[in-house]
Amino acid sequence: MERAAVETSSGFELRRVLRRIRLTIKYGSGHLLNWFGFPGFIKPMSFYDGVLGCQITIRNSHVYTKLTIGNRDFYFYRSTGGYDGSGASIVSKKGDFQSGQEASPNRCRADSVPR
Repeated sequence: MERAAVETSSGFELRRVLRRIRLTIKYGSGHLLNWFGFPGFIKPMSFYDGVLGCQITIRNSHVYTKLTIGNRDFYFYRSTGGYDGSGASIVSKKGDFQSGQEASPNRCRADSVPR
């Protein structure tokens, strides 16, 4: 019985060491890529943030990665990750065309989140 406990313990130690090596390589390569100025990559996605109460969308084009938070659009160069500018999504008088909710100046603002 003691032998089984030793093998299990050494197997656990080996997994721990391999995990630490994998994380060291992962973080080390990330620091190296940042040092060389490589851009980060984001997959296109869309989700609702319940804390801010708004829709967040990420889309890629040939030139830009577009981050939309509520009614604001933020454009980043796809190749470098550098910020290019911002704009506003179209909002009808009745409300936001994407969600159908009534447009409000306090909607999707970080300073309006209860703390």
